[in-house]
Amino acid sequence: MPLPGASRKGARIVPGHEPEIAPGIRGILFDRADGIYIPLIRSVNPDQGVVSKFVDDLPTDRKVIFPCVMSPALEHILTKRGFKFKVIELGNEDEGDPEPVAVECMVREAT
Repeated sequence: MPLPGASRKGARIVPGHEPEIAPGIRGILFDRADGIYIPLIRSVNPDQGVVSKFVDDLPTDRKVIFPCVMSPALEHILTKRGFKFKVIELGNEDEGDPEPVAVECMVREAT
């Protein structure tokens, strides 16, 4: 069963109008068989700890991947919770893209 707030295939994402993926959090979340991918996350009201709580509440029995972490604050949140930098081959096989791209991600393996 997909996580609440998981993005739908074909959904249009408009910058500044990202869907709510949890209370107080907007972003993009893909709940796939091989893991939970969160390429975009932002707090509606920064500095209230909602992103930290969201990360804490992610299922530990699933691999969680944050591609291209560019925010030092998010990197700190993830590092503190055991995420590690790892290069992952990402592609869009559903769209017929046979060429994966190596992307530096922050990853927490399933426990």
